[in-house]
Amino acid sequence: MTYPSRLLPKSYFKKILWKGSLKNYYLIHYTETKDLIDPNTQKLKISFVVKQTDHLRDYSNNLLGVFLVDDVYWGSTNESSKKAYYQDEWEVGNEVETPKIPDEFIRYEDRGYFFLNIDNCHEEIVHFDDITSASPVCKLLHTPTNANFWHFSLRWFFNGKDLEKWSGGIKRRMKTSAKAFIVERAFFGEPVFEELDQSMYTK
Repeated sequence: MTYPSRLLPKSYFKKILWKGSLKNYYLIHYTETKDLIDPNTQKLKISFVVKQTDHLRDYSNNLLGVFLVDDVYWGSTNESSKKAYYQDEWEVGNEVETPKIPDEFIRYEDRGYFFLNIDNCHEEIVHFDDITSASPVCKLLHTPTNANFWHFSLRWFFNGKDLEKWSGGIKRRMKTSAKAFIVERAFFGEPVFEELDQSMYTK
């Protein structure tokens, strides 16, 4: 077994910029367990939106297409001396090393996953529980890593500044609202998806 080469960035790749056609695509987000549905609501358990609340500032997902559902099971080992390297954001033009199996990457078969429709996320309002003069907005950004070119982030902006630049009550409320946003939009049936046109990510 080898790490899927289709996931690795190539030197002739470029970052994927927002285009309206991306609304037709889907994201997949992995969880640490397959038991992720709340039996009372049939929605995503809120505890499985993120492992740590701080991770909401840069909410990790993968773009389905070249990245396949089966690829969510790949993850770096805690013992790998190159863990940080593979998690680092890829720099355009760089070729990357293929991870070694099982020293650096293995498959975590206990993982679960859910899907998000990009059209229901990008530039959508994240409503606060009370009335405010402005509301946070969700945005999709391509944030490829050295191990995964198809890594995308959802980030949350309020009055033009992303969540990380706020503090105190606003930041807490944004995180709470962002969790609810994900719970309402997550779904579990595998969607029909297609590969992104190569012109979107090759020079």
